[in-house]
Amino acid sequence: MNPLSVEVSRVSITQYVMPFMANYAGLMHGGELVKMMDNTASVSACRYSGTYNVTAQIFDVSFNSPITLGEIIILEAHVVYTGRTSIAVQVKAKAEDLLKRKIRDVSKGSFLMIAVDQDGKPAAVPPLLIENEQQKLLADSIQKRIEENKAAKL
Repeated sequence: MNPLSVEVSRVSITQYVMPFMANYAGLMHGGELVKMMDNTASVSACRYSGTYNVTAQIFDVSFNSPITLGEIIILEAHVVYTGRTSIAVQVKAKAEDLLKRKIRDVSKGSFLMIAVDQDGKPAAVPPLLIENEQQKLLADSIQKRIEENKAAKL
């Protein structure tokens, strides 16, 4: 398989924060945001691999700022690492206050997806074309994290 550029995997998904996503105080539930981030990671991984993907692990999710009902959520994702069948995707979430015309960073997370074929079996994915030092550092850190997690399971 030929290596693919990270650009193949870039996705952006935008949605209003709706009442069913919020708590009694009008703030978005963290679980709703994680669900949206997981979905965005899946779309990015599918676009990259050309196959369906399943979530294997969520490395981390940080919440930096509350998101209020009626704001717009902007989710941006791209592949940062590939293994034989695995794809690590970084997702960033921003919130837009339409009335103030301000956008702020609200969350960030890394998701490990596994490519699967039509029978649900792991499928090979193209290697990631590393095009700069920043991409290399990020890919190396994700690979190290995956190896540490595998070792901890033994």
